[in-house]
Amino acid sequence: TYQEVYLPNQSRDTLNDLILAKKKLKEIIISNASDAKKGRWINRHGMKKAGYIEANFLNIPIGFPLIKIASTVYDQDRLLALVFTFIRGDMVNFRYDRKL
Repeated sequence: TYQEVYLPNQSRDTLNDLILAKKKLKEIIISNASDAKKGRWINRHGMKKAGYIEANFLNIPIGFPLIKIASTVYDQDRLLALVFTFIRGDMVNFRYDRKL
């Protein structure tokens, strides 16, 4: 898979430090929530064709079909994160978490 992650309430330096500390994405998002039990993780999915970046990362040709999952994470109506996950379209079985 290939993921693009946007955390509007975090600076790039802070995010880099968390990644270097080998924190998982879910841990990073939950650590920014004021009350993780009230958080909402909303997933929407569809298809798209691979662009240059996705094609290079997934080692597929440009234009190859991808499954796209757009996840928005809210904490008390405050946007915590926006995560785009791209999965090769020829992979039929996949699973993703729905809960924060």
